Amino acid sequence: MYAWPSLAPVGFVSAAGVPLGLCVDATGDIWVPMNDSLIWEFAHGGYAPIRQLLDNYGLPGSCSSDPTTGNLAAGSYFGASSGPGNVLVYKKARRGPAVFALPDRSQCFSVAYDSEGNLFANGIDANGRPILAELSKGKRSFERVSVPLGVGRPGSLQWDGKYLAEQDADTNVIYQFKVSNAVAIIKGLTTLQLGGYINALWITGGTKRHPQGTAVVGTNYAYYGFSVWKYPSGGDPEAVVYGVASSPEGVTVSPDKP
Repeated sequence: MYAWPSLAPVGFVSAAGVPLGLCVDATGDIWVPMNDSLIWEFAHGGYAPIRQLLDNYGLPGSCSSDPTTGNLAAGSYFGASSGPGNVLVYKKARRGPAVFALPDRSQCFSVAYDSEGNLFANGIDANGRPILAELSKGKRSFERVSVPLGVGRPGSLQWDGKYLAEQDADTNVIYQFKVSNAVAIIKGLTTLQLGGYINALWITGGTKRHPQGTAVVGTNYAYYGFSVWKYPSGGDPEAVVYGVASSPEGVTVSPDKP
């Protein structure tokens, strides 16, 4: 764990297994999907889990918290009973999950709620093509979203406070999309220079007056570290930290005063 925004190391959390795509909820609690099919909840600054959720369908590789309901979504990778990758939704991050399949027998990589409670997921379809899909609030099934400029390899997916931000993991570019009527319109892009192999991203720093984030943190999987860029301007990193204990699989930022 590191202090934000100073990036000073403040401690370690020991766990059996590998933590994957982390996320944070509206209270500042951290959610950690694990490769043993558990999803752990930690209080802000906490060193021991305060709750566990179980993924009976596969491996939870990503998560996102619905700011309108407190529901927690998890993207479930292939598993014994997961099929081609389900999206699981835990009501109030306590009960369930409800299980949703993606269109075209897609494998799910990342999930993200927007500020209105619409849920998005990305991944690849049965033919290996990138896919973006939306579960509109109140609906019971995902709908494939048409993306005019295809992302080469879908990476992290997050609502940046203003747009849906999707990483192209092949190029380290973040596309900002406005999604309407199952069509994604590109509103901007952010190029992250000198990032290496960015395995996960997290956008932070938005305010009520200016909701779009102002900083993005990206893990450097190959070099045991992470970098911080201005957002959405990107360019060269403002800060680089090396010496993470292992190759980082996920990253999130819990604000001091959520």
